[in-house]
Parts: sequence; structure tokens; C-alpha cells
Amino acid sequence: MLASLESVIREMFAEAILKCSHTHGQSELIALAWTLRNNVERAKHAADDEIILDPAEARELSRSLLADVGADDAPRPAEVQGNGQADPQHDEMAFQQALACVSLVFDGLLPDPTNGASRVHPHDQAPAWANEFEATALIGPLLFLRECSGSEEGNRRDRSARS
Repeated sequence: MLASLESVIREMFAEAILKCSHTHGQSELIALAWTLRNNVERAKHAADDEIILDPAEARELSRSLLADVGADDAPRPAEVQGNGQADPQHDEMAFQQALACVSLVFDGLLPDPTNGASRVHPHDQAPAWANEFEATALIGPLLFLRECSGSEEGNRRDRSARS
């Protein structure tokens, strides 16, 4: 069971999924939030009751998600006005939507559209680490993946050896 996340962690996760999102669509934000939640649950699997997450752990999970997607701190072109400045109202609305998605996911109010994914990357890329994962969902331009179980990984190697 997840403990309620502190507001600072919810905000940190909202910023991370917003930076990782290509479309800022609700489906994509929810899937990214679920990827974070799946990683929290995996990291805290040994915990019996409540899962407590500290800000340093949350920051590391956010950094990992950003690295997987290749997101940087620069604003996306769609977020920048003609004068080169980001639209503050658009940013605030997008942030509030991301924050709502994080809250709904971590409060257990939405099903997991990623089927347990713990990693994600743009579908038009093929990072080397993805070979050890199985694809579980394609949402927007993002491919969501989870670790292969031992038998699935063995079957995949057998199939590739036969080819």
C-alpha cells in the first residue's frame, strides 16, 4: 500500500512527467505517472504496510525517468511564445493537469495502462537497455516497458538464436 505522498514529492513527480511528455495529453501523463509508481513499488517491495518515499528517492526516480525519455530542462517549442518566452498560463495549466494525474495515480484511483512498466522511451528510438525489457504499451509517442521474467527472456534468446 502506498502512503500519501508529500506535496513536494507530488510536485516533483508532476514536473518530471510534464518534462517527459511529448503531447501533454492526459493518457500520456497518466502512463508516465504509473511508470513512477511502478518504480516506487518495486523499490519498496520489501515494505509490509505503508511505503514511505523521501525526497531524495523521489528526485532519483524523476531523474531516471527523464533520462529514459531523453528529456532536458529546455522548454519544448510548443510551450514557447513568439517572443521566445514560455507562456506562464499554459505552463501553470499543464502543471496542474500533471499534478492531478500524479495524485489520481498515487491515490489508486486509476488503473495502470502500462501493465506494470518501469521504463519508457520514445518509440522511434531503440536504447540498448531496452533489450532486457518487454514492451507493454504504446501511448502517444512513448513505448512503455517492464523487466522480462526469466522464462520470457530465455524464450526471447532462444528465438533470436534460431533466426
